[in-house]
Amino acid sequence: MDLVQLVFTFILGLQPQARPNACDRTFINENVRLHCIEVQKSEYARFQSLAESFVIAGSVYGLDPFLFPAWAQKESWMEEGELCLREIPASRVTFREEVEGASHMTRFHWVDVFGVSRTVKAKLVREANNILYLDKCGHGEIGIFQIRDGTYEVPRFSRNYLTQEQINYPGTDRGMPFRIPITNEEIPSTNPERRLFLLDPRRNTYLATRAMAFARTEQCCTLSRSNDGATTQVCDNLCMSDWRNYLGMYNTGSTERTLATPYGRKWLTYRRRILRNYNQGMRYLCHQIPDAYVCATWHDPRSN
Repeated sequence: MDLVQLVFTFILGLQPQARPNACDRTFINENVRLHCIEVQKSEYARFQSLAESFVIAGSVYGLDPFLFPAWAQKESWMEEGELCLREIPASRVTFREEVEGASHMTRFHWVDVFGVSRTVKAKLVREANNILYLDKCGHGEIGIFQIRDGTYEVPRFSRNYLTQEQINYPGTDRGMPFRIPITNEEIPSTNPERRLFLLDPRRNTYLATRAMAFARTEQCCTLSRSNDGATTQVCDNLCMSDWRNYLGMYNTGSTERTLATPYGRKWLTYRRRILRNYNQGMRYLCHQIPDAYVCATWHDPRSN
């Protein structure tokens, strides 16, 4: 069977509202049933498109395409919007102050509709029609893979894809702007435009999967310098061998896999959550299509 169809079926294992039989049940009234059908059709088409992007990225980077929906499920439940965005009327804000040690964050003091004083620490994304759009995520994470929207994260995800002339920061005269891996689309240089640009699920996917490939091929390796000054690349083979390992490197920047350190605990927790999603998707896929090639090697932990 076509790989895209297999990945799509895997996604349905994580997103039951998109399954063909999602609305085959009793509803309290006809309007609710029609709404269910509308959601099912919309989500079904959206996830088909996502499956295609996952397969393309997996082929380009040599990564398991079934990893991507399990990963996206952990990051955003595969929602495409600005999950951390909060709206506050500008007229209700009484005071703003920068957060010490976090130059991109501001503390907003405001009064709600009941006259109660509130405080929120967030990043101001945009301001329009007397509304402040605030991002409560610490690094401006957006989209299905919660890609960071700042000028640091985009270069990090794109650096090895671009030529040397293209790795300078966008908007300068020192080189060409950054581009989306695979599609070669130019990434806007200003934050508001870049943020909306990266919300696109296909672009979000191609940047995130490039970051995962970077974690495997670059972050799992270090440069070792000998006494004569020569440098050699030393790679952690265990880190590179399986996505369960380099996924932790992507998230923490560390190869530590122990409960004895904060990095190690975060590494294990991140991996555990995505592995749970992976098994859930595989369980549904192998129930629907038992002869799928991936089912021959996948072992259901529940069968132990």
